[in-house]
Amino acid sequence: MSTFAKSTVDSLPFPTHFVRRKAKAGAAGETRTLTGFTLLAPKASVSTNFTTAANKTINYLSHLANKNKLFINFGLSCVMQKFLCYILLELYFSKHMQKIIIDPKNQNRSLGNYLKKELKIPTALIHKLLRKKKIKLNDLNPDLNWKLQTGFEIKIFANLNSENTSKIHTVPDLFYKKHLKIAFEDENILAINKQPNIAVQPAKNIPFHLTLIAVAEKYAYTNNFKARIAHRLDKNTSGIILFAKNEKTYEALYNQFFKKTIHKKYLALVKGILQKAQTIDTPIKDNFDKIISAETDIKPLKIYKNQNCTLLECSPHTGRFHQIRQHVKSINHPIIMDDIYGDFDLNKKFQKQYKLKRHFLHAESIEFKIGDKNYFIKCELPEDLESVLKILTRNP
Repeated sequence: MSTFAKSTVDSLPFPTHFVRRKAKAGAAGETRTLTGFTLLAPKASVSTNFTTAANKTINYLSHLANKNKLFINFGLSCVMQKFLCYILLELYFSKHMQKIIIDPKNQNRSLGNYLKKELKIPTALIHKLLRKKKIKLNDLNPDLNWKLQTGFEIKIFANLNSENTSKIHTVPDLFYKKHLKIAFEDENILAINKQPNIAVQPAKNIPFHLTLIAVAEKYAYTNNFKARIAHRLDKNTSGIILFAKNEKTYEALYNQFFKKTIHKKYLALVKGILQKAQTIDTPIKDNFDKIISAETDIKPLKIYKNQNCTLLECSPHTGRFHQIRQHVKSINHPIIMDDIYGDFDLNKKFQKQYKLKRHFLHAESIEFKIGDKNYFIKCELPEDLESVLKILTRNP
């Protein structure tokens, strides 16, 4: 077995050809590309050339071949090692990789339309697979609107027949009852009042069965519908999360988020005194440290002069990574108890004096439209944030 700590095979798709490039040196735990696919770097930082990368790769992948009783000769040339890697990857993904060649009758259709209409893949799943780069068009990472031509090759690195039902049944009953807080439900929408300290989706050290998506999918499974999440909140942000109960509703919500016609309002307690409403359009960083545009309207609701803080109503026009948190930080009014962008001395004070354990940010309301029906859903402040405001009100 190689010195690689762990493979990202299960989470990242592999091309079926090999890219000629050198492996870059990296720190421990850093991901990098080795002969056309991604593995975690060795536990120790090393400088690895192409041949060494191929050797380590074959060494790592050999354990995948053991079950199939394949033999690997480590003395082979780099070219032959790459060829063996190719064979191993094809074997490994043969159960889950689907390959489609576009015929003339489907020429000029968009990729998204083809996947949805011909393969019956739900729109939400298409977006997820594209986001995770598990759909390839001619070995490239495509966009939903790319046009298909005769002979184009689509590869889907996922088992489209698999369901999360087995994972759903592992959701602990107490966890499920604690976090299934339904704010609103009809034939189109399931709105959950997300509690603090629960992740919306799986992440590092956060398994699927301990997420809000798992809770929603378990509820949907027991009530014979599929829950498709429409947007997300940070782990320690409370408030409204929407799930679509059918494909038509999901598409309607997706289009409204894309066109920025959904109106969301958040409540945030920030450091300092703000007396006038304003629009913040400072570019911010996304979760890949890329600078992107963003826009947020903020309006003061109540000022607490003695504690040097202000309760704001925040209305984001875009849905960027940590948008509200980054924007109020950019005008020197960070959110109270924000553990990334906040004032850490003030955070200690609020933690000690007000027993607050997470940032003061709550998704209070959302307004949208499905067909001819207008929706307005609101969730009141949870107890931990409401108690802070009550204490502040006694000594404003």
